[in-house]
Amino acid sequence: MTPSLLDGATSGHILDSATPGLMLDVLPSGKKRWKYRRRLPGTDRIVKMRLGPYPTHSIAAARAWAATINSDVEAGIDPREALRAEQGRAAMTVARAHQLYMEAAHEGRSSRAKRPNKPRTIREKLEVYRRDVKPVLGARSIHDVTEADLVRLVMAKGKVAKIRANRLAAELNVFFGWAASLRGMEVGLESNPAGGCATFGSPRRRARASSAWKRSSGSCARWFRRSGTISAGSC
Repeated sequence: MTPSLLDGATSGHILDSATPGLMLDVLPSGKKRWKYRRRLPGTDRIVKMRLGPYPTHSIAAARAWAATINSDVEAGIDPREALRAEQGRAAMTVARAHQLYMEAAHEGRSSRAKRPNKPRTIREKLEVYRRDVKPVLGARSIHDVTEADLVRLVMAKGKVAKIRANRLAAELNVFFGWAASLRGMEVGLESNPAGGCATFGSPRRRARASSAWKRSSGSCARWFRRSGTISAGSC
Protein backbone atom coordinates (compact mmCIF):
# COMPACT_ATOMS: atom_id res chain seq x y z
CA MET A 1 0.00 0.00 0.00
CA THR A 2 1.64 3.19 -1.22
CA PRO A 3 0.42 6.75 -1.88
CA SER A 4 0.77 6.26 -5.63
CA LEU A 5 -1.36 3.09 -5.51
CA LEU A 6 -4.08 4.77 -3.49
CA ASP A 7 -4.04 7.96 -5.54
CA GLY A 8 -4.50 5.97 -8.72
CA ALA A 9 -7.31 3.74 -7.48
CA THR A 10 -10.66 4.38 -9.19
CA SER A 11 -12.95 1.66 -7.79
CA GLY A 12 -13.26 -1.24 -5.38
CA HIS A 13 -11.25 -1.53 -2.19
CA ILE A 14 -7.60 -2.01 -1.35
CA LEU A 15 -6.49 -4.25 1.52
CA ASP A 16 -3.42 -3.40 3.52
CA SER A 17 -1.27 -6.54 3.67
CA ALA A 18 0.77 -5.01 6.52
CA THR A 19 -2.19 -4.35 8.81
CA PRO A 20 -4.94 -6.98 9.25
CA GLY A 21 -8.44 -5.59 8.87
CA LEU A 22 -7.45 -2.26 7.32
CA MET A 23 -8.75 -1.36 3.87
CA LEU A 24 -9.40 1.65 1.69
CA ASP A 25 -12.78 1.88 -0.03
CA VAL A 26 -13.07 3.81 -3.28
CA LEU A 27 -16.59 5.19 -3.62
CA PRO A 28 -18.40 5.70 -6.97
CA SER A 29 -17.91 9.43 -6.48
CA GLY A 30 -14.14 8.87 -6.50
CA LYS A 31 -13.74 9.71 -2.82
CA LYS A 32 -11.69 7.31 -0.73
CA ARG A 33 -12.23 6.38 2.91
CA TRP A 34 -10.57 4.11 5.44
CA LYS A 35 -12.46 1.16 6.88
CA TYR A 36 -11.74 -1.68 9.25
CA ARG A 37 -13.28 -5.14 8.99
CA ARG A 38 -12.16 -8.20 10.91
CA ARG A 39 -13.75 -11.17 12.64
CA LEU A 40 -13.55 -11.28 16.42
CA PRO A 41 -11.69 -14.53 17.29
CA GLY A 42 -13.91 -17.37 18.46
CA THR A 43 -17.13 -15.62 17.46
CA ASP A 44 -19.28 -14.87 14.43
CA ARG A 45 -19.07 -11.13 15.07
CA ILE A 46 -17.44 -8.96 12.45
CA VAL A 47 -15.91 -5.78 13.79
CA LYS A 48 -16.64 -2.95 11.35
CA MET A 49 -15.38 0.57 11.92
CA ARG A 50 -14.63 3.70 9.90
CA LEU A 51 -11.84 6.21 10.27
CA GLY A 52 -12.48 8.82 7.62
CA PRO A 53 -11.26 9.99 4.22
CA TYR A 54 -7.93 9.57 2.50
CA PRO A 55 -5.66 11.54 2.16
CA THR A 56 -6.96 13.51 5.16
CA HIS A 57 -5.86 10.46 7.16
CA SER A 58 -2.52 9.25 5.85
CA ILE A 59 -1.48 5.63 5.45
CA ALA A 60 0.60 5.87 8.62
CA ALA A 61 -2.29 7.35 10.59
CA ALA A 62 -4.70 4.70 9.31
CA ARG A 63 -2.28 1.92 10.22
CA ALA A 64 -1.83 3.31 13.73
CA TRP A 65 -5.62 3.51 14.12
CA ALA A 66 -6.09 -0.07 12.91
CA ALA A 67 -3.23 -1.33 15.08
CA THR A 68 -5.01 -0.02 18.18
CA ILE A 69 -8.18 -1.83 17.14
CA ASN A 70 -6.22 -5.00 16.42
CA SER A 71 -4.74 -5.03 19.91
CA ASP A 72 -8.29 -5.30 21.27
CA VAL A 73 -9.59 -7.71 18.64
CA GLU A 74 -6.68 -10.11 19.08
CA ALA A 75 -7.35 -10.09 22.83
CA GLY A 76 -10.98 -11.05 22.17
CA ILE A 77 -12.31 -7.56 23.00
CA ASP A 78 -14.84 -5.84 20.79
CA PRO A 79 -13.54 -2.24 20.54
CA ARG A 80 -17.01 -1.00 19.66
CA GLU A 81 -18.21 -1.83 23.17
CA ALA A 82 -15.51 0.36 24.69
CA LEU A 83 -16.44 3.12 22.24
CA ARG A 84 -20.12 2.86 23.19
CA ALA A 85 -19.18 2.99 26.88
CA GLU A 86 -17.07 6.09 26.26
CA GLN A 87 -19.92 7.73 24.35
CA GLY A 88 -22.29 6.83 27.19
CA ARG A 89 -19.98 8.47 29.70
CA ALA A 90 -19.84 11.62 27.60
CA ALA A 91 -23.64 11.66 27.32
CA MET A 92 -24.06 11.41 31.10
CA THR A 93 -23.80 15.12 31.77
CA VAL A 94 -24.19 16.70 35.18
CA ALA A 95 -27.59 17.94 33.99
CA ARG A 96 -28.73 14.43 33.02
CA ALA A 97 -27.38 12.92 36.23
CA HIS A 98 -29.13 15.58 38.31
CA GLN A 99 -32.40 14.87 36.52
CA LEU A 100 -32.07 11.21 37.50
CA TYR A 101 -31.15 12.26 41.04
CA MET A 102 -34.26 14.42 41.38
CA GLU A 103 -36.44 11.59 40.09
CA ALA A 104 -34.90 9.36 42.76
CA ALA A 105 -35.50 12.05 45.40
CA HIS A 106 -39.17 12.28 44.44
CA GLU A 107 -39.56 8.48 44.58
CA GLY A 108 -37.54 7.88 47.74
CA ARG A 109 -34.58 6.26 46.02
CA SER A 110 -31.97 8.94 46.76
CA SER A 111 -31.10 7.94 50.32
CA ARG A 112 -30.83 4.95 52.61
CA ALA A 113 -34.03 6.07 54.35
CA LYS A 114 -35.98 5.14 51.21
CA ARG A 115 -38.48 7.93 51.77
CA PRO A 116 -39.49 10.57 49.22
CA ASN A 117 -38.01 13.97 49.98
CA LYS A 118 -40.39 16.63 51.27
CA PRO A 119 -41.57 19.23 48.74
CA ARG A 120 -39.56 21.93 50.49
CA THR A 121 -36.40 19.82 50.29
CA ILE A 122 -37.02 19.20 46.60
CA ARG A 123 -37.41 22.94 45.99
CA GLU A 124 -34.20 23.73 47.88
CA LYS A 125 -32.22 21.11 45.96
CA LEU A 126 -33.47 22.45 42.64
CA GLU A 127 -32.74 26.01 43.69
CA VAL A 128 -29.13 25.20 44.58
CA TYR A 129 -28.63 23.27 41.36
CA ARG A 130 -30.21 25.82 39.04
CA ARG A 131 -28.53 28.81 40.66
CA ASP A 132 -25.02 27.51 41.36
CA VAL A 133 -24.33 24.21 39.58
CA LYS A 134 -26.12 24.13 36.24
CA PRO A 135 -24.63 27.35 34.79
CA VAL A 136 -21.08 26.11 35.40
CA LEU A 137 -21.20 22.30 35.21
CA GLY A 138 -24.55 21.35 33.68
CA ALA A 139 -23.21 20.57 30.20
CA ARG A 140 -20.08 18.76 31.45
CA SER A 141 -19.81 14.98 31.61
CA ILE A 142 -20.22 14.11 35.27
CA HIS A 143 -17.32 11.68 34.87
CA ASP A 144 -14.99 14.58 34.06
CA VAL A 145 -15.86 16.69 37.09
CA THR A 146 -13.02 16.86 39.61
CA GLU A 147 -12.68 17.89 43.22
CA ALA A 148 -10.89 21.03 42.02
CA ASP A 149 -13.93 21.97 39.92
CA LEU A 150 -16.19 21.68 42.95
CA VAL A 151 -13.82 23.55 45.23
CA ARG A 152 -13.73 26.45 42.75
CA LEU A 153 -17.52 26.43 42.66
CA VAL A 154 -17.81 26.58 46.44
CA MET A 155 -15.05 29.18 46.76
CA ALA A 156 -16.74 31.45 44.24
CA LYS A 157 -20.02 31.22 46.14
CA GLY A 158 -18.22 31.75 49.47
CA LYS A 159 -16.89 35.11 48.34
CA VAL A 160 -20.41 36.50 48.11
CA ALA A 161 -22.53 34.28 50.38
CA LYS A 162 -20.87 32.04 52.96
CA ILE A 163 -24.05 30.43 54.21
CA ARG A 164 -25.08 29.54 50.67
CA ALA A 165 -21.58 28.21 50.05
CA ASN A 166 -22.08 25.90 53.01
CA ARG A 167 -25.40 24.70 51.61
CA LEU A 168 -23.86 24.28 48.17
CA ALA A 169 -21.03 22.14 49.55
CA ALA A 170 -23.54 19.98 51.40
CA GLU A 171 -25.73 19.48 48.34
CA LEU A 172 -22.73 18.70 46.12
CA ASN A 173 -21.66 16.02 48.57
CA VAL A 174 -25.13 14.47 48.63
CA PHE A 175 -25.67 14.61 44.86
CA PHE A 176 -22.26 13.31 43.80
CA GLY A 177 -22.32 10.79 46.64
CA TRP A 178 -25.61 9.42 45.30
CA ALA A 179 -24.19 9.27 41.76
CA ALA A 180 -21.25 7.21 43.05
CA SER A 181 -23.41 4.82 45.08
CA LEU A 182 -25.42 1.75 44.18
CA ARG A 183 -28.55 3.91 44.32
CA GLY A 184 -27.14 6.00 41.49
CA MET A 185 -25.89 3.04 39.48
CA GLU A 186 -27.42 4.40 36.28
CA VAL A 187 -24.98 7.30 36.44
CA GLY A 188 -22.05 4.99 37.14
CA LEU A 189 -19.73 7.47 38.82
CA GLU A 190 -16.68 5.65 40.18
CA SER A 191 -16.03 7.92 43.17
CA ASN A 192 -17.43 11.02 44.83
CA PRO A 193 -15.36 14.11 43.92
CA ALA A 194 -17.24 16.10 46.56
CA GLY A 195 -16.26 13.72 49.34
CA GLY A 196 -14.20 16.41 51.07
CA CYS A 197 -17.26 18.64 51.40
CA ALA A 198 -19.78 18.33 54.21
CA THR A 199 -22.53 20.41 55.75
CA PHE A 200 -22.06 22.47 58.87
CA GLY A 201 -25.50 24.02 58.71
CA SER A 202 -26.35 23.36 62.37
CA PRO A 203 -24.35 23.42 65.62
CA ARG A 204 -25.13 19.75 66.18
CA ARG A 205 -23.75 18.75 62.79
CA ARG A 206 -20.73 21.00 63.25
CA ALA A 207 -19.90 19.33 66.53
CA ARG A 208 -20.39 15.85 65.11
CA ALA A 209 -18.32 16.50 62.00
CA SER A 210 -15.54 18.75 63.27
CA SER A 211 -13.28 15.95 64.52
CA ALA A 212 -13.57 14.13 61.19
CA TRP A 213 -12.76 17.28 59.27
CA LYS A 214 -9.65 17.89 61.33
CA ARG A 215 -8.30 14.63 59.96
CA SER A 216 -9.50 15.36 56.43
CA SER A 217 -7.18 16.48 53.68
CA GLY A 218 -10.16 17.47 51.51
CA SER A 219 -9.77 20.77 49.74
CA CYS A 220 -13.30 21.87 50.67
CA ALA A 221 -12.55 21.32 54.34
CA ARG A 222 -9.35 23.36 54.15
CA TRP A 223 -11.10 26.17 52.34
CA PHE A 224 -13.98 26.35 54.80
CA ARG A 225 -11.51 26.69 57.66
CA ARG A 226 -9.58 29.46 55.88
CA SER A 227 -12.74 31.30 54.83
CA GLY A 228 -14.24 31.33 58.28
CA THR A 229 -17.43 29.52 57.19
CA ILE A 230 -16.68 27.15 60.05
CA SER A 231 -15.98 28.91 63.32
CA ALA A 232 -12.54 28.61 64.86
CA GLY A 233 -14.01 26.73 67.80
CA SER A 234 -15.56 24.03 65.60
CA CYS A 235 -12.30 23.33 63.78
